[in-house]
Amino acid sequence: NTPKYGADKTDQKQQQGNPRSMEKKEPPKEEVIDRPVPKIEEPQWNTPKYGADKTDQKQQQGNPRSMEKKEPPKEEVIDRPVPKIEEPQWNTPKYGAIYVIWMVVISSLVYRWFQMSQEYNLGRRTTWGISPGTFMDRMKDTTDIQWRHFRAFFLPLLFGMGAFALISNGIRWMFVKSKDERNGGFRYIFYFYTIVGAFFVAYAHQFEAIWLVLTCGLNYQIAKRLGGSRWNPALCWILNVLVLFASDKYGGFRGTFAWFGLGFMRDYTGVLAWHVYFRLTLLRNISFNMEYYWKQRNLHSAPRSYSPYLKAVETPLPESSFGIFEYASYVSYIPLFIAGPILPFNAFVNQVYRPASSYSLSWKLLRLFKVVVYFYAFEVWQHFFYQYAFSYQREWQKPHFKPVDVMITGAGTLVFMWLKFHIIWRFFRLMALFDGIDTPENMERCVFGCYTLSQFWKYWHSSLNKWIVRYLYVPLGGSKTQIYTIWIIYIFIGLWHDLQIQWIAWAVINCCFFTIELLFMTVADSKKMAWLKSTPYYRELVAVCGTVSCYGLCVANLAILYGFTDTWTFLHKAFFTDGSYISWIGSAMFFLPSIMLLQERRAAQARSLAKSIEKNRKNRSLNEEGV
Repeated sequence: NTPKYGADKTDQKQQQGNPRSMEKKEPPKEEVIDRPVPKIEEPQWNTPKYGADKTDQKQQQGNPRSMEKKEPPKEEVIDRPVPKIEEPQWNTPKYGAIYVIWMVVISSLVYRWFQMSQEYNLGRRTTWGISPGTFMDRMKDTTDIQWRHFRAFFLPLLFGMGAFALISNGIRWMFVKSKDERNGGFRYIFYFYTIVGAFFVAYAHQFEAIWLVLTCGLNYQIAKRLGGSRWNPALCWILNVLVLFASDKYGGFRGTFAWFGLGFMRDYTGVLAWHVYFRLTLLRNISFNMEYYWKQRNLHSAPRSYSPYLKAVETPLPESSFGIFEYASYVSYIPLFIAGPILPFNAFVNQVYRPASSYSLSWKLLRLFKVVVYFYAFEVWQHFFYQYAFSYQREWQKPHFKPVDVMITGAGTLVFMWLKFHIIWRFFRLMALFDGIDTPENMERCVFGCYTLSQFWKYWHSSLNKWIVRYLYVPLGGSKTQIYTIWIIYIFIGLWHDLQIQWIAWAVINCCFFTIELLFMTVADSKKMAWLKSTPYYRELVAVCGTVSCYGLCVANLAILYGFTDTWTFLHKAFFTDGSYISWIGSAMFFLPSIMLLQERRAAQARSLAKSIEKNRKNRSLNEEGV
């Protein structure tokens, strides 16, 4: 109360000798009431500058609840215009002619396949891999080793995995009382998966399973000890890639048994070479470590998808779900151990907690019946068409193969590869579905059902594509750096398949064509080129560009068999020798009508989707009106 601290002399005299002079004094009320109100700026949240348009601004002026979040009226959602859809063209003369041309070309192609194979079936010509078959006393193409193994174990796999699914569901019925992951009953399912998986790995690899167990054990220790450290993913990648390359280079380390006086172990290698099937284990190891790394760094986000499978992928797991039994179950899960499809760790464990319920039992049984029909139909196919043997043995290099025969041999080889993987992947995915584990569907489209490289690899090995996107493409920068990172990705995929020159050729050719396609699509999708979509011949232009892309796809995939040298030999004989004009005309008459038909089919799917949306909106409108 001194003048120094703001009080005048009158106040000082009044407070001297007053024992309560130090108490806080409230100012007179009238002083508070009469105090001038400071100037306050008007709210600007709803101005155009801060993000609202002028219409919203006028509507909200003077509204005391203008800052509340307003839901759009339901009638606006219902009345939202359906995107413009092209009219059906199936019944037009143009598409009638296209369909006739396509049918003639396909019929001629299949007939020529049969004619070429018939010479070998009658014994006029011979080559390794075409041996006596079991259907109609005909010869059979037995060249492909993957199909030979799958065929030999088809029935044991069918009944064995069926029993596995029955027991697994029985354990779930007995011990799991709720869908809460904290429910202790789930541990019995993981115990069962681990024990059965351990016996299966021991049978499949026998003594060589030691290397698999050591690698997985070290990978698990890296994850748990390093946790959220950046060294976790780095060392995980280094370990698994080194083991993959070294085991391929040294034949699965079979010779190392002799170093310890255990040479007899080399004779007990099991029915499956461990280093061949380690490729899928590598993907699972990386998935586990990356998911645990993101968990420790709290990098998982809330699920954004309505798809049950994608929800399982995106839903974060609790810390307790990264235990040794969960990891061992994931790595050795029998239905997906041999061939996939590839499944992220999050999706696997989340579906153990909440099994996939999108597919009914009747749907699964019908799909199983189809797979069995496909299996035996493909067996019949191999008794009539020997194009894969012609490619594998380089029969097309012989003088009696004309340029057009070389070209259609390549087409038959691609169809053979598609049919084989279509059946194998559908079978193993279905076995997992019977156990409540859903995976991406590989081979969603035919080998000639896509006319760009990006579409082809999205639908061919779809589960690997999704794995690459999640664990390699996005961490490397995603679409911002894809023009550069596709080289890393394709070379990794090629070497992941096999340490052979053919796969390096496949990777390099894919990268070259993919780079060209990315640059072309960037220009085509720009605003300056938007006028093209309104031209009457837009579909024909797409068909021409798609044909060029299809040539690139065929060359890249045939490089898997031919490598660098024989790929150029194949192209030269098929398209750049005397009489090769028939190859150019025939392939163009196949690709152009096929792409035109594919465009109309995609448009039909879009029309069906638009009708479904419109129907749902009408039903919602009727429900709101109480009808």
